[in-house]
Amino acid sequence: MNLYPIVSKSISALIIAVCLYFVLAANPFVVRDQTHRDSGMKVDRELPAFQIRNGENFVITDTDLYGRKYLIYFGYGDCKSVCRTGISKLETLLSKEEFSSWNLALISLDPEKDREKQSWMRKYLSRWKREPILLLPKDRKDAEKIAALFQVSVSAGFEESIVHQNPLFVVDETGKIRVVYPDLSGFSEESLHKLSAKVY
Repeated sequence: MNLYPIVSKSISALIIAVCLYFVLAANPFVVRDQTHRDSGMKVDRELPAFQIRNGENFVITDTDLYGRKYLIYFGYGDCKSVCRTGISKLETLLSKEEFSSWNLALISLDPEKDREKQSWMRKYLSRWKREPILLLPKDRKDAEKIAALFQVSVSAGFEESIVHQNPLFVVDETGKIRVVYPDLSGFSEESLHKLSAKVY
């Protein structure tokens, strides 16, 4: 009797079960209210430790974000669809007086280009009513490492493009990540109103 097909199927089933465990049971982002598309995933973990230079070449660490509420977003200027749309949405929301207690930290995934004074990112952010913190890792590899600390998947795409997830992180005044929106496109003004009532 040939046991190979049975053993092979058993191993495959075991691998699938283990993967499902890590995705559904062990994933810290799994607790989620499915009743609203923009509800986000509730979490409660410390902001990962980091040291990144900002647009003025000063070193910013995770502890520099303590004491204020932050939204943290990963993107890059040459991402002309997802990132630019998301960054524009954040500008619209954070320019409203009712959301003045919120701050934004943008972590560049293409820091070498976004660092240039004439880059789309630098010029666009300079026009904001309240300019966010632009964090510029050393290079793309360093940006990938920092993204990995936040469990954001990043990889090289076609030509110069960067393939990346599109989450938004909500950090409270104590430096804890309280909510993660898996896709910024699902984030809205209503989302920010709800956060303002819950996150201190």
